[in-house]
Amino acid sequence: MEWMKDIKAVIWDLDGTMYQELTFYRRYLRYLVEESKWEPHYETIVDTVENIFSGHHSFRVGSYYCIPPEKINTIDELIEFSGTTDTTQLSVGYLYGGDAWSVMNIISSRLNISPDKRKESFNRVREEMLQEPYAIEKKSTLFNEIEKLNVYKKVLMTNTYTQSAQAFVDYLGVSKLFDEIHYDSKKPIGIAEVIRSIQIREGLETSEILSIGDHAYNDLLPAKIAGCRTIHISPYPSEDSSNWDRTVKTIDELTDLLKSFNELSTMTTN
Repeated sequence: MEWMKDIKAVIWDLDGTMYQELTFYRRYLRYLVEESKWEPHYETIVDTVENIFSGHHSFRVGSYYCIPPEKINTIDELIEFSGTTDTTQLSVGYLYGGDAWSVMNIISSRLNISPDKRKESFNRVREEMLQEPYAIEKKSTLFNEIEKLNVYKKVLMTNTYTQSAQAFVDYLGVSKLFDEIHYDSKKPIGIAEVIRSIQIREGLETSEILSIGDHAYNDLLPAKIAGCRTIHISPYPSEDSSNWDRTVKTIDELTDLLKSFNELSTMTTN
């Protein structure tokens, strides 16, 4: 962990990194299948997703899903699919299952859910996540460690559209922790642009920039390619969890890691 003492800028993801909520997918799926031919199969679909998250399905988190040209018509077709980690075999139409939200996107695609229904379900479940009884947990210990970070630049980036993402930031009360917040940031391209901007403005080497996130393709891969340090946070068994400088499963583990970073920074300063 010696490299942490050289970090001068940190880029954070929002969903799955500033908080973790591991049950929303059940409500999300219910809203997706309401009044559709898939509604009677709701429990089977939930079981399939939970098998993906536990690593017991042929499709694993951290894999690429190639969208088939034909529609899925039966429940057996729906639940039986696999992914690939071989990027040389990817076609134009593929989705990356890097986190719970992107797995929901894959399932929505297989269900052939309309864009309007997807958006409605997405907004509905995210609104619930800011209200009881489904309100996400505010991890004040994590926020305290972020505040203590002795770095030149702290940046928060999320691909979620501005209205919803800002509502989450306001609810968590973390806007003052960051020097910059980028909503609808269009990662992975967006994060590569921010890294270049930080280099130019702060005069940093890429090895002095750390990116933290749960969606490896969006949050970490562009940073790693650029030469930055990376921390992957995910509660799920992942196909790509060994590619990063550090991996943690929970917010508490991430908090402990930051605490060690802050202690190391204090010792170096003194």
